Amino acid sequence: MNKRIEPPAIIADELLYKCRHICCICQEKHKHVQIHHIDENKNNNDIDNLVALCLECHSKVTGNEGLGRKYSRNEIKKYKESWEKKCKELFEAKGQTNYENWEKDDYVVKIEDYEETCIIKPNEHYGLPYDLKENAELKIYFDSELEIDLIIQSEKDYQYWLKKGEIISYEHIEDSKRIKGFLFLTPKEETINILFVNKNKDKTKVNLKIKIWE
Repeated sequence: MNKRIEPPAIIADELLYKCRHICCICQEKHKHVQIHHIDENKNNNDIDNLVALCLECHSKVTGNEGLGRKYSRNEIKKYKESWEKKCKELFEAKGQTNYENWEKDDYVVKIEDYEETCIIKPNEHYGLPYDLKENAELKIYFDSELEIDLIIQSEKDYQYWLKKGEIISYEHIEDSKRIKGFLFLTPKEETINILFVNKNKDKTKVNLKIKIWE
C-alpha cells in the first residue's frame, strides 16, 4: 500500500488562505477544517485537487453518514471554485479605496466603528483593548499634532511592557503624525491592545478612528 503524502505546508497554507480558512460547502465561519483530496488520491497534492471542508461536510463528502447520497466530485469542484472566487473578490476589495463596502458581504460583519479625539499627556499612552477572534481585521486611522507611536500588542505583551518596559508587539510604527488606514489581521483569538504612545515632552491632541471586521 502506498504511503499517504501529506500536502506540503506551502500548498496547504496557500489553499487555506484562498478560502479564508472556511469550509467551501457550508461556508460557516469559526469551524475547524480539514483538507480533502477531490479525486480521493491521497498522493495528488495539486492545489486544484484540494479543498477545505469542515468535519461535518467532510463526512458527507466521504459518505460516512449512512445511506444518504454523498457529494460528487463535480459538486465539490463547483463549491471550491465558487467559494474561492468569492474570497478572491473579498481580498481584492480590501486593497481598494472603497474597502468599507466589504462589510456589506454576508461573511464579514463590522463589529466596531469607533471615532474619538483625545489628549495624550507627555510620556503617556492611550490604549483601546478588544477581545477578537482569529482573522479579525482592524483598520486604524489617526492624525496627531506631534509624532507618536502606534503599537499593537497582545494583552500578555502589554502587561509585560508595563512591568518591564520592554516592547514586544505584533506591530510597532514609530514617530508618525498620521496613519491613513493601517490594516492588521489578528493571528489568533485573544485580547488585542491598540496603543497610541506619546514620547514627547508636550501633550498632543490625537484624532483617531478604529474599524474592525470579523
